[in-house]
Amino acid sequence: MDAVELAPKATNAEELVPDSMEAPEEDALDSMDAALEALEELTPEGLTASASLPESLAPEEIVVPESLPDFVPDSMEPESQGTLCKRCNTIHGDNDIVACRLARREASRCECCRVVHRDYDLAARILDDQDKFDCLIYISDVDKLQMSGEIILVPEHVQNKLDEQRKMKKDANKE
Repeated sequence: MDAVELAPKATNAEELVPDSMEAPEEDALDSMDAALEALEELTPEGLTASASLPESLAPEEIVVPESLPDFVPDSMEPESQGTLCKRCNTIHGDNDIVACRLARREASRCECCRVVHRDYDLAARILDDQDKFDCLIYISDVDKLQMSGEIILVPEHVQNKLDEQRKMKKDANKE
């Protein structure tokens, strides 16, 4: 089969659409202005008189409230209805709650070290007497971060620094 060329050979814009490059004539502009003025002169009363529906479009039957059922059964079972998410105050299906939780967890990761700090706050408070986990203290170089599962392996020089801070706090409390 021969290849079909889809693009036209002319690349000049004037050759592609010559009619669109011409300016409108003065007579065309005058007729447009006259049409706009005629529209403005119409009154709402004139519009309503001419705007009646033809009989073919008129409604054939009107539903009377008595013909409607008194009770409409619930189409959703209680198990299939979503639950209100306490985190974002929206209704999720069962699987969406887990997705919402995971999305919020990913959003709470530190931009510097990509660790969720609140996971390590308790360990920092108990082991090193820190108020909160601070990645600037525990992770001096993010490229050299070592982890065993979810446990951060703290380098020896960082551990020595934390031990010195702990001793200084104990000495300050004795005085």
